[in-house]
Amino acid sequence: MTTTTVDQAPATQAVLQQVLAGLHVSLLDVAETAHVQRPVVSVWRRRYAGGHDPFPSPVRQRGQQPLFSAAEVASWVQRNGRGNNPEFAIDLALRGVSHDDGAAHLSLLSALTALLRVKAAAGAALAALTPAEILDLADDVDPDDADSFTEIEAAGQDITRLAALADVLADSAYTPAAALESLLGATTAAASLARDATRPVLDLAEPVPATLTPVALELTAAIAAALHTGEPFTVADPDPGCGDLLTAVLGGQEHLEVPGAVLPANADRMTRRRLAAYGHHVRSRDLDQGFGADALVVTALTGQHLPEQVVLERIEDVAMRLAPGQRALVLGPARALLDAAEGREVESVRSQLLRTDKVRAAVLLPAGLVPERSRERLALWVLGDAHPQVPIRKRWILVADVSEELLTPSGLLDETAVSDLITDLVAAMGTAAQVGAHAFRFARFTLTSAILASGGGLIASARPVPRSVREDDGAASAHAQELLRALAAEPQREVRLSTRRGTAVAPRTARIGELTDKGVLRRLPGHRIDPADVRAATGAAGEVPVIGEAELTGGLAPGSRVAGRLELEACYPAHRLTEPGDVVFTVTPRPAAMVDADGFSVVAYPAQVLRVQRPEVGLVGEVLARDVAGQDAAARRWRDFPVRLVPPAQASAVAAGLAQVRRAQEELAERAARLEELAATVAAGAATGVLVVGEDEGGAPAPGEG
Repeated sequence: MTTTTVDQAPATQAVLQQVLAGLHVSLLDVAETAHVQRPVVSVWRRRYAGGHDPFPSPVRQRGQQPLFSAAEVASWVQRNGRGNNPEFAIDLALRGVSHDDGAAHLSLLSALTALLRVKAAAGAALAALTPAEILDLADDVDPDDADSFTEIEAAGQDITRLAALADVLADSAYTPAAALESLLGATTAAASLARDATRPVLDLAEPVPATLTPVALELTAAIAAALHTGEPFTVADPDPGCGDLLTAVLGGQEHLEVPGAVLPANADRMTRRRLAAYGHHVRSRDLDQGFGADALVVTALTGQHLPEQVVLERIEDVAMRLAPGQRALVLGPARALLDAAEGREVESVRSQLLRTDKVRAAVLLPAGLVPERSRERLALWVLGDAHPQVPIRKRWILVADVSEELLTPSGLLDETAVSDLITDLVAAMGTAAQVGAHAFRFARFTLTSAILASGGGLIASARPVPRSVREDDGAASAHAQELLRALAAEPQREVRLSTRRGTAVAPRTARIGELTDKGVLRRLPGHRIDPADVRAATGAAGEVPVIGEAELTGGLAPGSRVAGRLELEACYPAHRLTEPGDVVFTVTPRPAAMVDADGFSVVAYPAQVLRVQRPEVGLVGEVLARDVAGQDAAARRWRDFPVRLVPPAQASAVAAGLAQVRRAQEELAERAARLEELAATVAAGAATGVLVVGEDEGGAPAPGEG
């Protein structure tokens, strides 16, 4: 659990030692919990075997696998400052309990979350209670056994140490609810239990699935808060899944008195437990009879491979159950909600839905809002009553495309765009007079009858009208000529670049992920090279330049680090060298890129390679490198980076011209480095008297002096 590191109180440390005592872990457990490679732990064990503080010895075997005392390993790692996980002891306790001979994996998660839910309601230190007292407390908190009592009772003899672990988790995460979120790994605000998404600390056979990414949850919560009109704030979800959507929507209403959630009778107990841990009032209802007139309905139909017809039929069920004046927010795949229907059945169901006049707004959202499906495009429908004063033939649907405007280059929500979208949606739910008085930023109103008559997708009417291209009256060309004249007057390399005034065209852009998917670009990963195998360049034969994070971000000059060709062949037989013109880039610690003009370099992870496969589309490596380096410093999702394309007929000339400019820049950088070294030498030499300024070695005034 990589939460914010704080000094744990002695009482917490004592409880943690109580949990760790008697737990056994493997070397793989230690490595993954410490966030290091598996061989690193073997090095610890071997290197410190004979020292004054040796790595702990095995306490028993599990087959051929040695097992170690979790308490001894945690103490050793803490004393020696090893690993990369400040919460190593807590995570090791979780892993040790999950691998021990007690509760099964899923039972462990259920019992821990149930204990956290009870702790949140009672505010008690569970480790101070006996098993019988814990069960009595659970019965008081959950008298109808709606979410927690059965799971705690099933823990059996493990209840004592699980209760102690629940106390430690709550203390580390500050609240029981935040600790529960950490266990589920469902939000970014709470700490994750895993080094990465593929190797969770609990190693669960059935991990809790997240419905939406944190950005999508934040957006939905903001829209829900603006559209909810009832009091108190109550939200219903006919298909709540793991409850992440309800948790996000209700979490933004902490200032209100006990926000409530309406769930179907068969809702998962973990979902109920999660909501109850936050103090939300949870009630069950037969949703076939309606959602309750005071509730805003929110649901996400983002299940993998859910057919379009099934998605639309479920939305139809929601629409039919809405009470007069009630509203609903529905998230689903754009292929079902907005795109042209594929098949008569899908078109028929969607047309029937649109004819109810309950679809008041349809919005195309950015791609990447569904975990592990980065190319999935989602759409949002807002359902509500059609205004009774508007004739049927004049009823409208607000259609908007915010797929390019809603996120910043770093992948976060653009606050201004979100505010404008919400304002558009709220206005769309008003009367005809209110709609006419509002200046919409994203929305375009389309008559429902026109959509039905066209038989096509809704999104075609939401595309913004292309902005007219403005001529610059030759300003760009004149500026280029001015720069060229200034450069030609300098003694350094002359840039032979011819330009003339052209006719302005609308710029073309594409995302890197789209270009790689279409085979225009090829991505090659960097190699994990041991720093010991990298050395300073000497100019000797057999040296291979190394390009890594330092070269890309300006920490080291390109070519200053090398690896031996023979060492690469021996230690990294699968290594690949770059080709001339490859773009080498990284996104950590910030986006940076360069063109490897000469090629035949080895790229060190986390740096990667982008190789242009089809330059005829107008993709120029120099432009690609500049666009990657120009991203926001916090941007990490390189597949979403936009890249400019030049007119195909100009691609080779632009590439050659920019290559000249780059080579001139490199020469200037070398000159600047030499000048800086000269300045440092003069300052240091003059201060110590070993260098006299103003005279040459013969004692005569230097040229230009005296």
